[in-house]
Amino acid sequence: MSQAHDNNSSNGNPVEYWRSLRHRKMDPAYREMLEREFPEGVEKPFNMNRRSFLTLMGASLALAGLASCRRPEEKIVPYVSRPEGVIPGTVQKYATSMPFGTECFTLLGDSREGRPVHVSGNDANPLTGRSSNVWANASILDLYDPDRSQFVLHNGAESSIATFANAWKTLAEKHVVDKGEGLAVLSGAFASPTLHRLRIKFLERYPSARWIAYEPVDDENIRRGMQTAFGRTVQPVYDFRRADIVLAIDADFLGTESRSLVNARGFAERRRVVEETDSMNRLYLVESSLTQTTTMADHRLVMPASQMYGFLLAVADELRNMGLTIPGRSVGARSSEEKRNWIRAVASDLVRAGKSALVLAGRKQPPHVHALVAAINKALGNAGTTVAYKKLPFALVSDTNEFVSLISDMKAGKVKTLVVLDTNPVYFSPPDLDVRAAMEAVETVVQLSTHVDETSPFAAWHVPRHHYLESWGDVGSVDGFVGVIQPLIAPLYHGMSVVEIAGLLAGDSVQKGYDLVRETWSSFLPGASFEKEWEKVLHDGLLEFEIQEEKTDLDAMAVHSLLVENKPETPSLSARNLEIVFQPSPAVFDGRFANIGWLQEFPDPVTKLTWDNAAVMSAGTAQALGLENNDLVRLSFGGREIALPVWIMPGQADFSVGVTLGYGRKYAGRIGNKVGGNGYRLRTYAKPYFDTGLKLSSRLGKHELACVQDHHGLDTEKIARKGIQRRLPQLIREATLDEYRRKPDFVDEIAETPDLQSMLD
Repeated sequence: MSQAHDNNSSNGNPVEYWRSLRHRKMDPAYREMLEREFPEGVEKPFNMNRRSFLTLMGASLALAGLASCRRPEEKIVPYVSRPEGVIPGTVQKYATSMPFGTECFTLLGDSREGRPVHVSGNDANPLTGRSSNVWANASILDLYDPDRSQFVLHNGAESSIATFANAWKTLAEKHVVDKGEGLAVLSGAFASPTLHRLRIKFLERYPSARWIAYEPVDDENIRRGMQTAFGRTVQPVYDFRRADIVLAIDADFLGTESRSLVNARGFAERRRVVEETDSMNRLYLVESSLTQTTTMADHRLVMPASQMYGFLLAVADELRNMGLTIPGRSVGARSSEEKRNWIRAVASDLVRAGKSALVLAGRKQPPHVHALVAAINKALGNAGTTVAYKKLPFALVSDTNEFVSLISDMKAGKVKTLVVLDTNPVYFSPPDLDVRAAMEAVETVVQLSTHVDETSPFAAWHVPRHHYLESWGDVGSVDGFVGVIQPLIAPLYHGMSVVEIAGLLAGDSVQKGYDLVRETWSSFLPGASFEKEWEKVLHDGLLEFEIQEEKTDLDAMAVHSLLVENKPETPSLSARNLEIVFQPSPAVFDGRFANIGWLQEFPDPVTKLTWDNAAVMSAGTAQALGLENNDLVRLSFGGREIALPVWIMPGQADFSVGVTLGYGRKYAGRIGNKVGGNGYRLRTYAKPYFDTGLKLSSRLGKHELACVQDHHGLDTEKIARKGIQRRLPQLIREATLDEYRRKPDFVDEIAETPDLQSMLD
């Protein structure tokens, strides 16, 4: 049976559409699934079934109705209007911001009778407007999570903030004497004026102490590449609104990369065609697996992640042949004819576009790739047009080298007091660092976190962290503004915000977050009119300020030396020597959102898997290994192993296996516990995103993955197949830009479009 639908593109060629590999093959199991009235296995195969999930959702709603009714004590300013009293059913909007590493999501929070019920984008931000992403939208559910930590714990027993503050005062007195020797703070990355100020104050009080940041998913490789290229730590800021030609190397810049929301809006502006003379951008994409950015690619080249450095060197060679000056090594003609043609085409387009071209690489690629990208962009002359280089304001960024040094000192007994702020190193740290042993060697561990998580058993003191919707704070942005974090509700539980505990570390007593933030902002706003300007900031939710572009003179010698030092890898990948690629989840990201059921239910935009992660591979790889979908296999790498089910994806590079991070948690909560496998157990700190040498062995049985790709399928001969085929021309109408210019009315040629008539005529 032919699977090509009777549908033609505007050039007359037949177009084939299929929902999944099973649909394309129309195998008996797929046909049987379509003909069933109800799907089998509606109960989940792990502990959290649908009934338990609905029970927890009911608990969340009950908590929202009963507990979340107190307003904050400090004055906050409504975004649009403030009624004289609370009118039942009337929504009040307040501007706030959600910190996400060194990023800032500017938001409007909807509040009903003192309860936050929804968040959306803040249109005072010109770059994102009312847009928001899935993590911001889901954050409201995190506020009402029944599994959130509710009490201060001391060695597992319930305690109080006052008792903890007294205990810290005793510790602080000792460390004042030794100037902070043996005192360390480990936090997540941040870009906050108030936290930045308090960190400086903390280090002034304890000169021998340290406060470092570590994130499992971060742009550290990009920053290190920029450090080599320009001699300073800067962040490339891309402007896709001005880019005609884009070459993306292993970069999901519309999905899980930094600034993806800004990138998506800018990129979309150049895809809109209103007039026949309008032009579009062109995206060349090189990647090892399908991503959200894949869906927008005009030209896509599939390649293992470990071979992309060699590919980019070949692009640089071709650009040199076309007259550009780019430092570095040459790789010669090692590529296949297909790749050479691809390279010539993309190089020609880049040179033709010049300053309107843009080359970028994703965070998974190592620093030398990013240094080469910077050199290519410099040769194209696009600085100030499609890319700008800026310093992250008020930021403490993730630093793996400092983290490794801290872990080493902890094991050696040099760290007596460790404060862990809003991070979970026991869960996500590379196992070759043995963080568990390091934590056990520290005399006193203090932890601030929203949940009792994997790190909590090692902490003498556990303090619940307030949600951003019940906290005061601030967060800076590389895009030129500072967002204020103002609460929509008083804290639901006994705890502290990150700002408040940082104030305690830097001082002698617990201070209100509101006072700490106002003290910081007193240096931003004019003294004489502070109150007026402060109220305006609370109303708008952000304060714009100019971030100067950094001077970017390319250090050609440093780039050349780095590229010569790093030879391109040409691994012979096979069924016995696989590549493993780690990537953050579009749903739970690095695992921090694992206990939000709505996100677990959220299908991966590409694989359409929910409530799980998998060993994603190509059909060719699966055939070479004798595997099928849902086969549970053992992944062995670096002397460690995990078990994951197999999922076959078209568009995946052969002998490259993708593993999504953020799953396999043990202390996430009732929803997130034991969902999927923990990919962090196979990572190394030296190569955290991809490496070769993975082996798949020992088929352990079957694990049925939940995939929504084939849901709502009705195209069997018995029911609706003929009708669907007949309607496809009306449902899917497509043409290239050139075809559109030749035939602007191609839509009517594919299928007649009747005139819209008013029902009142």
